[in-house]
Amino acid sequence: MSNALWSLTALSHPSLDGQLQIDYEGVDRAIIIGKQSRKRPVPLHILLAILAFLVLPGQWALAETGEFRRETIEIRGVDGKTITAQYLRPAGSGPFPAVVALHGCGGLGREPNQISERYADWARLLLGRGYAVIFPDSYASRGLGAQCVVRDRAVRANAERVGDAEAAKAYLQTQPDIRKDQISLIGWANGGTAALWTIGGKRSDTSANAMPDFRRAVMFYPGCRAIADAAERKTWSPRMKVLILAGEKDTWTPIAQCQRVGNSLSEAHGDFQLIAYPEAFHEFDHPSREKAIAKGLAFTDDETGEATIATEPGAREDALRKVPEFLEAR
Repeated sequence: MSNALWSLTALSHPSLDGQLQIDYEGVDRAIIIGKQSRKRPVPLHILLAILAFLVLPGQWALAETGEFRRETIEIRGVDGKTITAQYLRPAGSGPFPAVVALHGCGGLGREPNQISERYADWARLLLGRGYAVIFPDSYASRGLGAQCVVRDRAVRANAERVGDAEAAKAYLQTQPDIRKDQISLIGWANGGTAALWTIGGKRSDTSANAMPDFRRAVMFYPGCRAIADAAERKTWSPRMKVLILAGEKDTWTPIAQCQRVGNSLSEAHGDFQLIAYPEAFHEFDHPSREKAIAKGLAFTDDETGEATIATEPGAREDALRKVPEFLEAR
């Protein structure tokens, strides 16, 4: 696990001199740095919020209920590694449409077999609409922690993570309660970039016996620079309908690079849709992300290693409506 710091600097509170800074060493522990004002003591509710942040690391249990079933499964990636995945299905016998969901550079959860709040939130929405959802754990399965501060990554968005997405789809297509031709792909940030690589260009298996491809693909604020370069060289185009949702204030994975992708595709190519949210930062769809600055990041477009992350309620509400509509459209 990397020893480099990934820090979040929260908005300042008047009872603190300067800003509240939370430094992460990988994802193992957090250190709160803040100088308390002698004149204005920190209110109890602020202290409780800080304590809750340390004790409750943003994981949602997503325990199996009567409404859905959850299990940890193993699938084999294209690199030969056996990776774990969280597999959730609605109650009932199906057959169900399904979604392969790819986490971002922070990983699926801070502990093995956990699902962080953002992904659990989307899983609940999709399960409620009758979808099975599978989350391949690309990092923890390979003994890795969060990769946001790592430049030389052993698990790449255009290689191993593509294999993980394909392996998850292949697993779903062996399940009798899954509709083999109704499997879509969703990815966040680095997972969104992996999703773009997964559904671009020609399929590796074009034989008559090949299983159906992904039906549709959704990406939240993906890093699009390399995809845009490939699209401009005419070596990348989507094989199915694509929806990208991104914020215009995102400096971690700027929307301008995704706009380059759209500009490079033929005007007759109606499979690429980009929704831009003017007031949204990175992670705008998170259910409860307080505005903060992530520091020590390996890749940012301006090379500062810093980016603002925050929930944007209007954009989040719109995404919660438009993503299911997109997945379910004919």
